[in-house]
Amino acid sequence: MMSLNLRSLQIIEALLNATDYLKISQLAEKMQTSERNIRYSLKKTEEFLNDHHFQVLIRHHRKGVLLKKTPELIAFLADFMQRTTPYQYNYSKEELSNFILLKLLIESRPVSIAYFEDHLYVSRTTILNHLKKIDSNLYLQGMELKNTPRSGYQIIGNEINKTTIFANVFIQNLSIREFYNFIETETNTSKVGELFLFHLFEIESLQLVMKLVHRLEQKLKMVFDDRSCLILIVFLLKWLNGTHFSLSKQTMMEIDQNEAKAIKETIEQSVGKVYVTDQVLIQLIELIHSLRNLHTERTIDAPLQQIVQQLCVDMSKRFNVDFLNDSHLISSLSSHIDAMIQRISKGMNLENPLFDQFTQEHANIFEATKQASQSLETLLSLPFDDHEISFLAIYFAASLQKIEAQKMRKPKILVVCAEGVAISKMLAITIKKLFDIESVKPIAVRSLTQELIRFYDFVISTVDIPDIDSHKLIKIDRLLGAKEIELLKERFSLNLATERRNNVNKLNQIMEVINETCQIHDLHRLQFAMLKILVSETEPDPMYQKLPFDVTFNETLVQAHAHAEDWQDAIRLGTRSLLEQGYIESRYHKKIIENLQTIGPYMVVAPGVILSHAGPDDGVRTNAFSIVTLDQGVDFGDPLNTPVQLIWTLALKETKNELLIEKIMEVILDQHTVSQLLSTDSANKIYTIIQQQIF
Repeated sequence: MMSLNLRSLQIIEALLNATDYLKISQLAEKMQTSERNIRYSLKKTEEFLNDHHFQVLIRHHRKGVLLKKTPELIAFLADFMQRTTPYQYNYSKEELSNFILLKLLIESRPVSIAYFEDHLYVSRTTILNHLKKIDSNLYLQGMELKNTPRSGYQIIGNEINKTTIFANVFIQNLSIREFYNFIETETNTSKVGELFLFHLFEIESLQLVMKLVHRLEQKLKMVFDDRSCLILIVFLLKWLNGTHFSLSKQTMMEIDQNEAKAIKETIEQSVGKVYVTDQVLIQLIELIHSLRNLHTERTIDAPLQQIVQQLCVDMSKRFNVDFLNDSHLISSLSSHIDAMIQRISKGMNLENPLFDQFTQEHANIFEATKQASQSLETLLSLPFDDHEISFLAIYFAASLQKIEAQKMRKPKILVVCAEGVAISKMLAITIKKLFDIESVKPIAVRSLTQELIRFYDFVISTVDIPDIDSHKLIKIDRLLGAKEIELLKERFSLNLATERRNNVNKLNQIMEVINETCQIHDLHRLQFAMLKILVSETEPDPMYQKLPFDVTFNETLVQAHAHAEDWQDAIRLGTRSLLEQGYIESRYHKKIIENLQTIGPYMVVAPGVILSHAGPDDGVRTNAFSIVTLDQGVDFGDPLNTPVQLIWTLALKETKNELLIEKIMEVILDQHTVSQLLSTDSANKIYTIIQQQIF
């Protein structure tokens, strides 16, 4: 059974609201797409309705299309639209901005703000803010965002540059595998894919161009890599859609007439009745020559990676930043320098239309890039003119802008813990409390996706994750101590009021004095404790916030000064009262034991304290927890090397339990409260303390 994309949903909505026939041209104008796209989407819509036994789409050769509105159809569509409405998916700021940029890059005509409002479901103000940001970035790349009244926005600049930027941005936001799958099966696998694929491309043109690229590869006896293939596809699509490609003297090259004839014949055989102008043919040949460099012999001894790295290291020293940590910069420079070497080797040079303006406004970056490029010219035995150097300088200017912008905004953090989501949540709560960050999301390792990695600024993990860049991954111990705090302080600002920052900055001086005058058993632990006190004074106390769901806890779920033979017996004591009262099934206890045997003592979350738990699907019947204190501590073999005397057994069906976890951690990390719990032999007193702290 097929599904519908966003355009088909919009067509259904338009037909439902129409009182008469709608012409194809009316639908195309309403949705700002081609009539070919509308016909294609109508075909898919009709197939969808037929699959559900509704033969209700009426076509008339002059009037257009009409939807026969039966009560059964209206009821079906109302239910279907409610379940599949695009409003349920909120695109991120980055996804919105990149779609707007891509749409402007691939279109040969202006795109109206109304188009983006209708397709992205955001306000005009939001669209204008994205356009403003895009405009500033385009300026750094030698292009201009032009606003034509009553028509819309259009990017003005070199079409080859626009095509290359499109490919770079597209690949960074969507899997190339999903792109190829879309061409072959006309389906997508993600919401972002649905937005990008169905609204940037006409499927029939895309399939036609893909076949053409395959034939060019066969004719020229070469294979393009994925990025090169996408660049070539976009170039050909833009040409077929009427984009004008102009030549300058600086982009002229000597053309192999046999090669030109072969390419021209291949295009005409594949596309049909189309005239390939000399201008388009020369641009295409130059593009193919710049893309095929990966498949031809190089005259350059030094590897490209070494060239880019040397340039970034030199520029890093000049600006006191680490450009090597900017993976987008490295990728962009590699692509640009690779093509630049091929161009200069063939006597081709690009002219930067904004050269004068850029070199005046960013004179220091241009001069630094010019000096840093001298060693590359010697290494490559190739001369770089000022225009070529200005393009390299633009990449560094953009990277510096991004670095400055990152300093101004709060980072988004992903917390990954191999020991499970519960431990991730506890880490996330502590990190959120200590540091000035926008958001913290705790997840398990198996839930980590490339999409999440791209969205979040940093990934804090208790395990190594090889496919994450080292500058983005921060590895810490699950027991967040002073050493981990020091590591995180190198990346994030402390979550303290402005007027107290000076006091915190003096903390190291205070610790030095204490160390010189006193004998401290654990200096790092003392520093961590003092830091927590400073932070807690500026944070609202979670104990005054009401839990969003019911949790059962009463005096019968408390046992004081019990005796356990070993750690398995201690876990049994913790789950016994929950099991006897029907809050959990016996398999919940078995799952806790199994997890500890498989993963290790990860549930020991503080010295002498274990938060015993399993998952919501492991036999939890009702949200509840129990407290057991032991007369003598039990060894769990944890790194803290402190016998466990407090067993807090937690059974939750709720997944949105951050507030409860935070309240529990407040108790567990408060040594005074823990001492009170361990020192009393009264179950009632333990119950009263916990009741006051949690509820």
